[in-house]
Amino acid sequence: MVTVSVLFLLLSALFPLSCSQFIEKWSNGDCVTFKNMTQNCLSPGFCAAMKANGEWELINCTNTRNFMCYKKDSSQCINYHLILETKTWYEAQCYCRQCYTDLVSIQELEQNDKVKSVGSKSVTPFWIGLLCNDSKQTDGGNSTCVRLSSVSHCDNDPALCYNTSIHVSDVALSWEKALDYCQEQNRTGLLQIESKDDQVEVEKELKRRCVSEPVWVGLRQSQLFGFWIWPNGNAVFPYNNWDEGKQPEHQVSQHCGAVVPQKHYKWTDMNCEAQYIALCHIRCSTETLQMD
Repeated sequence: MVTVSVLFLLLSALFPLSCSQFIEKWSNGDCVTFKNMTQNCLSPGFCAAMKANGEWELINCTNTRNFMCYKKDSSQCINYHLILETKTWYEAQCYCRQCYTDLVSIQELEQNDKVKSVGSKSVTPFWIGLLCNDSKQTDGGNSTCVRLSSVSHCDNDPALCYNTSIHVSDVALSWEKALDYCQEQNRTGLLQIESKDDQVEVEKELKRRCVSEPVWVGLRQSQLFGFWIWPNGNAVFPYNNWDEGKQPEHQVSQHCGAVVPQKHYKWTDMNCEAQYIALCHIRCSTETLQMD
């Protein structure tokens, strides 16, 4: 008689884990390039808390803990803020986004030590921005990496099925500066919204981040011909989500486009010199999302 454990191993060999495997993500959309925990994400609904020794442990996200937020100042220096008020991970996330930038993300050991030092006043483990998530999840409630392009097949590595993300800038920028910003580091350009599914994911992400002001996307108008294009040169066709159902007219419009939450997330033309936060594509490599 084959035991349950042996049967499981046999089935695992025959049917390897597919894209339903769970992976870690940072609340702000950064790729996971550093981890300081001894356990992996095995199911959704668990989030990371930092212990006094700087190690991370996975706790049910609905538990209440103190938490650490971060905020970038005008010189791009990161300031950490320990909040000695217990909240669930999701409540802490919304609090940090309303009052600071987001729950803290950690990219290297030196930064981990800094967060540990600032968090030393918490007598219990405190929330950081890491959560376990389904590699296929796109529901915006917990997800930070949002798939915007279809994937025709899945290889054995689940990260390949979830490799395009939305990054939200920490600072307000003009459209031109946002264009440059979205080409830096692992960002790959101002966001393009070319389908209804893309639009839905953008709306979910902005709602999740409690964003109420306009946000730059890759919409730009040709000042010579008047048609609207995306940064890759694609025309804004066939999908569009213009306010009042029609694109801004040539000669009487501003030349850059934004998504406006207060107009039901419709697109509208804006002065290119106005400063808003920007939505960028971010490419997460398979190495940064790989399970240990």
